[in-house]
Amino acid sequence: MPITRHLARCHTLAIHNREAPVSKLPMELLSEIFHIGLEEYDPDDHHAIKYLSTISSICSNWRGTALGTPSLWRCIIYMDYDHDHDPHPNTKNPAIPRHTQDRLFAYLSRSKNCGILLHLRFGANPLRIQAIKRILSPHLPRCLSISLGFKFEPNMKDFLPLQGNLCRLTEFTCMSIYFGVDARPPPPVFAEPGTASLRKLILDYSRPSLDRINVQDLRDVRLMQVCNSWPEGATFISRCHSLTTLVITDNIPFSTDQPFTPFVLPNLIYLDTMGFALLRVAHTPNLQTLVLTDINGDDFRDAFIPLSSWPALTALCVIGGNLISEGFISLLGQNPGIRRLILSACVDIYGIVELLMKDDDKGGAANNHGATLLPALRLLRLCHSWTPHASGFHTLLAHRPTLRIDYSAMCGPISADELKVMVEELREDDEPGVYQRV
Repeated sequence: MPITRHLARCHTLAIHNREAPVSKLPMELLSEIFHIGLEEYDPDDHHAIKYLSTISSICSNWRGTALGTPSLWRCIIYMDYDHDHDPHPNTKNPAIPRHTQDRLFAYLSRSKNCGILLHLRFGANPLRIQAIKRILSPHLPRCLSISLGFKFEPNMKDFLPLQGNLCRLTEFTCMSIYFGVDARPPPPVFAEPGTASLRKLILDYSRPSLDRINVQDLRDVRLMQVCNSWPEGATFISRCHSLTTLVITDNIPFSTDQPFTPFVLPNLIYLDTMGFALLRVAHTPNLQTLVLTDINGDDFRDAFIPLSSWPALTALCVIGGNLISEGFISLLGQNPGIRRLILSACVDIYGIVELLMKDDDKGGAANNHGATLLPALRLLRLCHSWTPHASGFHTLLAHRPTLRIDYSAMCGPISADELKVMVEELREDDEPGVYQRV
């Protein structure tokens, strides 16, 4: 296309865009529309970058509105997509492409003094990691959330510790794909203790030093896939008295080999833990939701929790294990306030159904001082488990007409976040009956 025709076409489109009804909206309303569109993308989705590039190049009116809205540019994304194809990560390759640097500087400038969200995924090249750190370090005090991903755990030392006063930071995530061999101690998250008041901490295949984290304001901790021994994790949790949510998807040595001093988590209301080690040492008087993964046989026998420990417990979720064991049945008997029972990938479901149909003095092991097992139960949900024939559920419903029974052969939520959302969204006042979910 000749250049004159191209310029004429661009001029015509510019006039058309300026005259479109949407371009006549007030700047504040147009900015809100841009925000609604941006919410359709995940925080680390590169399509969000394309979206912002598009709306800021439609016409001068849209561009002025977009550039005049700092919060649109608050999410700083960097993805090192070439890390799997870099056979010599220590060679002096260009740290990062020029267009990536330009984009990072543009976003940091356009966001002005707005709080920013960092979503960074690094490969194994330390030069690139250090280059990104140099670009972002002056802006770390503006961070509200930082999410870091590394190919190998030892690469963390190229970005951590975080320098400066991070008083605005409330969420920190650090994950690695593979563990590495490094004789040096892991780096701390923060260079200066007490400068950040985290509300949420997620560590996935990552074990940085936690001794400089202020635990007074920490509300949400998720320790996931900790494959190697990490005694500091147990010590750290014991200090987090302000915790309300704790998710541990792997084994952390609380008291398996050596006695661990009991501690209290007085504000904990949501606990997702592997096995029973934590239950032996943590007193959680305000616990409302308990998720147990991988319970087997009578391993629960040594993990009894007095009834006074869980007076607020209303939801229990079990993922994997044998349900008909003395310890597990005793746990149910000691917590009559449970209203929601979710069982996934468990065996002997029919045994639990039978026990729930027994009442008064006929319940045997199911009774708690002669009381019906789980008298307050309103929802029984079964996922990805061997289940009895539906007629067995209808028989249970005849004994307990206020109960809602959901069952499905499909697997339940996979991630800890999906599970937490599912449990919190369950309603206790749904219509009673037997329902097969597809």
